[in-house]
Amino acid sequence: MVQITVSTNVASLTSNRYLNKNVSDTSQSISRLSSGLRIVQASDDAAGLAISNKLRADEGALDQAIRNASQGASTLQVANGALDQISQILLRLKVLATQVVNGTLGTNERQIVQQEVSQLVEQVDATVDQTNWNGINLFDGGDRGISPRNPFAADSNATTTALTTIMGTRFDEGSVAIAVSGFVDGMVHDARSTWTNTPADTLTIEVDIGSQTFRAERNTDIASGGTVTLVSTTNAANSITLTSAALIDVNTDQSGAVQTDLRGLFGVTSGNNVVFDASSVPAGYSTAAAGTYFSATPITNSLTRGRVEGTVSDVRVQDIGSTGLLQVTVDVGNQTFQGIVANNASSGSVILLTSTKNPQNSFQINTNANFPPVTAAALQSDLDTVFNLTASAANPPVNFTAKRMGEDSIINRLNTASTATSINDVIQATGSAEVGTYTLTSRYDSTNNKTTLYLEHEDGTLFTRDLDDLDQVWSGTKDEYNISFTNGLVLKMNKEAVARLQDGVDPNGLSGSLPHPGADLDALVFTIDPGDVTTMDFQVGIEANDLITVKFVSMNTESLGIKGLNVETAKGGIEASGAIDKAIKRVGEAQAQLGAIQSRMGFVIQNAQITLENTKASRATFTDVDFGAEVTIFTSKQTLSQAAASMSAQANRIPELFLQMLQG
Repeated sequence: MVQITVSTNVASLTSNRYLNKNVSDTSQSISRLSSGLRIVQASDDAAGLAISNKLRADEGALDQAIRNASQGASTLQVANGALDQISQILLRLKVLATQVVNGTLGTNERQIVQQEVSQLVEQVDATVDQTNWNGINLFDGGDRGISPRNPFAADSNATTTALTTIMGTRFDEGSVAIAVSGFVDGMVHDARSTWTNTPADTLTIEVDIGSQTFRAERNTDIASGGTVTLVSTTNAANSITLTSAALIDVNTDQSGAVQTDLRGLFGVTSGNNVVFDASSVPAGYSTAAAGTYFSATPITNSLTRGRVEGTVSDVRVQDIGSTGLLQVTVDVGNQTFQGIVANNASSGSVILLTSTKNPQNSFQINTNANFPPVTAAALQSDLDTVFNLTASAANPPVNFTAKRMGEDSIINRLNTASTATSINDVIQATGSAEVGTYTLTSRYDSTNNKTTLYLEHEDGTLFTRDLDDLDQVWSGTKDEYNISFTNGLVLKMNKEAVARLQDGVDPNGLSGSLPHPGADLDALVFTIDPGDVTTMDFQVGIEANDLITVKFVSMNTESLGIKGLNVETAKGGIEASGAIDKAIKRVGEAQAQLGAIQSRMGFVIQNAQITLENTKASRATFTDVDFGAEVTIFTSKQTLSQAAASMSAQANRIPELFLQMLQG
């Protein structure tokens, strides 16, 4: 039995509860019908929302993957077009190479053919240079590799100086000359020491001198005052003997300390590399001859700066007006060095000869007698004698060997705190950097408090970089600078190494008490090697490993083996024909590879499109509203809301019955 009460209208409360619920359900249906979504907020279906968001992320990734594959296919189309052109050129070259192998052709006809061959070969490189996609060259071989200049080339070495040593902990020569046996001639390029305990405890010591490497292996201790003999790896008759200043226990790894001592002993660390002067020189090596005004050893290697390398090909001396001065010009390798000397110079005077290509390259020669005064012709004749320009084949013209150092030493000079194990970690080159040998030097200008880096290519091209504004090269790591040159080469130098070149001054608070403050960086020689492959990765799916890697093999004339192709003789034509066959094979293999990948790209795009379509359909089952069902729900809830509102009004009138009872 329902009681009639005034304080609590239960019927009204009940009708209002149903009214609120029906209005809420109607609002939810309106939101779904308005948005078209089944899940308008997380509370509608939390698990379904999480799944739909994952599917939405997959859709975005698939969309981008389709674009990646399409762009990859376009890139391959550009590459295949270039390869087709190179292939056509090679086919024409093959015809020309075959044409010259014809006994009826004379020299003139072959020279005419050579003109076309040269132009076509040049066009191959031009095609490679012009084949770019978004600024990326496809066939230039990509980033270059860096390697230390081979310090053991078979160069004759006429650079001479008295042997000087630096006091070491384990090796101490003091004033005692290092014992030399056989032919030991040239500068010490590097010294190394390694240790192994397999199969037995063994200490290995190597010293690179001139064109030879001297090596010793010890599996017994080296006592204090004991000796160790290093034998040439190319000629066992040549050796040097070192004296130990302390016990070296080979049962423990002391190779690091031994290497440090050796590099100090031979001046590798300081850059003042020790030079050995052979007392006797076998055929094929050259030394300076004795002259009237210059001694037989006029060149002091420790006073060379930068790159002084190659054979002396000419010496010229001329008067400078009536000034009493003479200009001395010496051609060394691909450089010309010039200096000034008075015609009445005294014995012991120094002539500084500086390269006209790179002022950082220079060497000195010292006079050996007073000039009477001397005429230009007499001095030139004397220098011709000194540099062996009139020598026989047994004693050819003097040849300079540039200072060089090993990979470890180059790394240490550029990044003193580096844990790098390869020169490529401290010197990097992009595809734009020209291949060849480079010499890196620096000079500190105390007047302007400025240090300049000089990067010289072997052809004499010079690139410079000032270090007076470090903010321009600061990498933000508080430890390393990225120092870029316009040819695409980048040096990775830490701030201690930079500070050494800046006379110990660093804007970031580095202490000025550094080793070698203001020291010049003297002749770091290294080679930029041509790259062989430009690699591009294309992500063509949802997962991170859904990658297609495309390798564009270098197609320049050097990589194809047709650089400098010469068909001016029948023999040249035969050799050229063989080289062209190999080039045609290389291009054909590249075309096949890229064509296969291009075909795959088409199927990748189709598969990604189908997957995208199905993924969207799957997500729709979680997120999209069923309009038919939702309209039915909306109509029902709307009707119930109206009914509940009407019943709520009726329920609110029930207390009026009690008033009627009071009036009766």
